[in-house]
Amino acid sequence: MECAMKKIFILFNLLFTLSWHMIAFSAPGPLFSITTTGTTGNVSVTLCLNVKNPISCQVYNVTSLNLSITTTAPNHTYPFAGIKVTTPGYALAPGSACTEMKNGYCLFSVSDTSASNLSLTNTTVSYAYIANYTGNTVSICPVNASAGTFGTCTVAVSGLTNPYSITFSLNSSYVYIGNVGNNTVSLCHVNLTTGALDCFSTMGITSPFDIALNPAGKYAYVVDNADNDILLCQVNSSSGQLSLCTPTATGFNGPTSIAVNPAGTFAYVVDEGNQKIDRCSINSSNGNLSCSQTATGFSFSSPFSIALNPAGTYAYISNYGASNIVICAVDSSSGALSSCNVTASGISAPINIAINPAGTYLYIANVGTSTLTLCSITATTGALTCSGTVGNGFNNARGIAFIS
Repeated sequence: MECAMKKIFILFNLLFTLSWHMIAFSAPGPLFSITTTGTTGNVSVTLCLNVKNPISCQVYNVTSLNLSITTTAPNHTYPFAGIKVTTPGYALAPGSACTEMKNGYCLFSVSDTSASNLSLTNTTVSYAYIANYTGNTVSICPVNASAGTFGTCTVAVSGLTNPYSITFSLNSSYVYIGNVGNNTVSLCHVNLTTGALDCFSTMGITSPFDIALNPAGKYAYVVDNADNDILLCQVNSSSGQLSLCTPTATGFNGPTSIAVNPAGTFAYVVDEGNQKIDRCSINSSNGNLSCSQTATGFSFSSPFSIALNPAGTYAYISNYGASNIVICAVDSSSGALSSCNVTASGISAPINIAINPAGTYLYIANVGTSTLTLCSITATTGALTCSGTVGNGFNNARGIAFIS
């Protein structure tokens, strides 16, 4: 009789425990509680209490990319909980405190009192980089591709010396930062997932106001403002190093900027001291420039920076002395600039300019206010509509560059 009673008691406890777990695992309410902070984003994730044998899974939509996750069941730790990101273009950020599983989940431990903190990243996001001339840093800003606006900008690298220009290599794996304060170019690795920079080498180049690479990534053209010339450098495709830098075009008066057209057949040099833009043909066999022609008869006032749209059909020039931006049509066969006119006016001290990879927005570094002006580009005419400023924390902003 006593043995039978023990069996009944054990069976009762087993059924009670099983029923409690079934209630916990099949409860209609949420099994997890998520607090989100940081960069905004609309992302769907699946969370499970046990991903080794996926059960008790629920789908959650989060609106920011930093997640603090707890469970709702009291007094119980789930050592095999897991998360899977299901929205295309998003993933768990590198270094997240979880273990990847073959079934696509990432394993972590969580309870109602011990939160698991995980971060997501937008794998299709583009980043803007801004050289802070006075701050001796480069800022990195996540870019909303559709609106052109920036998220919170942070310092990507510090310890520079009056950085003036930023240029990415052909595949964006390297970045070149021109330091005019100590006549060097910093060479940095680029983490294409997070956008982080790791600067590992410096190359001695005088007064590197701007750097442009040809489309094949074989040659780099460096604006030597102090010596009034353009240097032609060989690019090592595996290491990113620049070598054999020698003058390829001379006779300028304070050159400040250079741009190469998408075909790699022409380069345009802003000759600020002479108030003009020089058109240079590029020798296809050795990369040398021949700058014998003035690109346009437009009357500039301290032109400073030039940018070409991705199609190479329009050139934009920051007209520093007149506080405006000039647009010129580009003839792809002859390289000639024509029909130049003011497309944006009332800009506060426009210095460097850059166009995003999609060719939909132009950004202007305003040296007078340490801000960036955002301008949308009309697809049919190339005209600019400037709507305000973007970004934060700049310190005498100069060069601007993008990766996506």
